[in-house]
Amino acid sequence: MRIERHLGKIIVEGVVAPDFPRDLAATLPTDVALSVEHDLLADAGRSITTVSGLDALPQTLITCLSMMRGESPFHPDYGSRLAEYWHCYVGSPWLNTLIKLDVARLASIPYGDPVLNQRYTPLRCVERVEKVEVIGSLERGRLPIRLELMIAGVGSWSRACGFLWPR
Repeated sequence: MRIERHLGKIIVEGVVAPDFPRDLAATLPTDVALSVEHDLLADAGRSITTVSGLDALPQTLITCLSMMRGESPFHPDYGSRLAEYWHCYVGSPWLNTLIKLDVARLASIPYGDPVLNQRYTPLRCVERVEKVEVIGSLERGRLPIRLELMIAGVGSWSRACGFLWPR
C-alpha cells in the first residue's frame, strides 16, 4: 500500500482482493428451524424441523446479524457490530449508513472459520447490499430493520426482520 500527498490531496494506492464467491441461496445448508423468538420449532410429530436453501435465508440473516461480535467464545471475530452502532449513534443520521456498512462487511469479507477450517462470507449468499434501514425502535429485545439485498441465484430480495438485541 502506498499513501502520499500530492497537490493538497491524499492519494492512497492498494491492492483490491478479487470478489469472494457467494453460495447460491438454493444451496444454503440445512439448519434447525427457529421460531420468531429464536426457539426450536417442532412439527406435529414433535420432531425438530429444519430449513435449507431459500427457506433458510431469513433465518440465516437474522442469526448472523443477531450475533454480536465477540459474543461467541469459539468465534470471537465473528458477528455484527449493530448493537455497538445503535448504542453510539441512535438518533444520528449516521446510524443507517453504519449499519449498512456492517451488513456489507458481513456480506463481502470472508471469515476464516477455525472450527470448520473453511472460509466463507458470514451472509453466505448476499452479493450486494442495496439498502438497510432501521424502521422502528428497540422493542421486546428486537430491532426492526428493512433489508434490500441482491441474493445469489435469486436477484433482488427485500424483507423487514426483527434482530435480537443484547440486554
